[in-house]
Amino acid sequence: MKKFIIGAFLALTTMSSIAQKNSKIGHVDYDKLVSLSAVSEKVPDKLQQTAGELQQILEQEQKRYDRDVREYLEERDKLSDMMKKAREESLQKRQMEMQQSSQKFQQVLNEEQNKLAQPIINKVNAAVEKYAKDNGYLYILEKSGVIYAGGDDITEALVKILGLENVKLPEGGLQGFGNQ
Repeated sequence: MKKFIIGAFLALTTMSSIAQKNSKIGHVDYDKLVSLSAVSEKVPDKLQQTAGELQQILEQEQKRYDRDVREYLEERDKLSDMMKKAREESLQKRQMEMQQSSQKFQQVLNEEQNKLAQPIINKVNAAVEKYAKDNGYLYILEKSGVIYAGGDDITEALVKILGLENVKLPEGGLQGFGNQ
């Protein structure tokens, strides 16, 4: 009976050490992959163009508003109290509408960023998953969330797989990408 227990113990410890040797763990700089992919897909340029168009609309509205305020100030002394009140209320309403437009445009820009980012995130996730399966990784962890990274850093391998070797990030990186 003792021989059976000792044999079972040895078999379990041998199987456990084999399983541990086959349990590869890797880590990846996910932000870098997403940011490089975004630059490669010219996402910052597309967002800048959209932001420029929205900014132009806001600036035109602001110019019209400023013109109307100047006209009101020039005519104010000639207006009745009732007309002053009506014009001031109208200007206040337009000012609130411009603030709402600004918020709406920021929302549109955020939605556009999300729309452009999602295919990139899907592509990076698929590459990580395929690389992990093809190379026998049990876990791939995001590098920034790991306190100690003793596994393999697969970031550069994935940069090559995604065809991003020649892509350079702008100074300071990209805002709003990664951490998805």
